[in-house]
Amino acid sequence: MDNKQANAVIGANLRGLRGKRGYSREKLHDLSGVPVITIRRIEGGLRAAPVDVLLGLCKALGVNAGDFLNAAQAEIEQVASAQAGE
Repeated sequence: MDNKQANAVIGANLRGLRGKRGYSREKLHDLSGVPVITIRRIEGGLRAAPVDVLLGLCKALGVNAGDFLNAAQAEIEQVASAQAGE
């Protein structure tokens, strides 16, 4: 799996958490200080999330960053494994 695919998984997971909380990107910006355009790019898989940004987003979403990354890593490995089996 390449970085683009990993970014897509992380972005989708962030978008999912934001949706579960009922937050708009603007609300997440207000809570985290991360610019809306950056949130949009990360959620779209167009940009990697720097550690400080990811920590701020996780805090604003009320999730442990370690737990978030562990879940994302498991999903990334699952996708990579499925692709290797093709």
